[in-house]
Amino acid sequence: MENSIFSIDPTYFYGYFGVFVVIAIAAGVILYFILRKKEPSKVKFGSVAPVSNILPKIAAIAVSLAIIGYAYNDTWIYFHTAKIADDRLHLGYYFPERTVEISEINKLIISVAKRRFKGEKYQIRIKTPGQAEYLSQIMDADLLKINLEKLENSVNKKY
Repeated sequence: MENSIFSIDPTYFYGYFGVFVVIAIAAGVILYFILRKKEPSKVKFGSVAPVSNILPKIAAIAVSLAIIGYAYNDTWIYFHTAKIADDRLHLGYYFPERTVEISEINKLIISVAKRRFKGEKYQIRIKTPGQAEYLSQIMDADLLKINLEKLENSVNKKY
């Protein structure tokens, strides 16, 4: 029997991630055009050849990947859904889509984590007896209260 506890709508997070991907690509392209050399250089024997633009390409790719990595880390490494099925807590992730199963739900430590630099945003923190830690996607105080109560009631009701 499956018991859905809560699900956080990922629409906002897709938009947030998409904006950062666009910013990353734009920053990479701008950096590439700033760093590249425009005029050809003289090589041996007086022939003219274009300058290698490998360094600007590497810098542009590195900056773009760093920005995308930040956005991914800020949105997709947290679980969005929680449900109980087959006496296990299932935490769902969207990107890439995956599910983590926690078997000893009667021994979980459930607490609240406040996000720094995010204003009044919170996360649900779940610690297992093996010290694995899972964080939910960010939510405001009202949604946190509702989801935390649902999670605690579901875990306590089951055991």
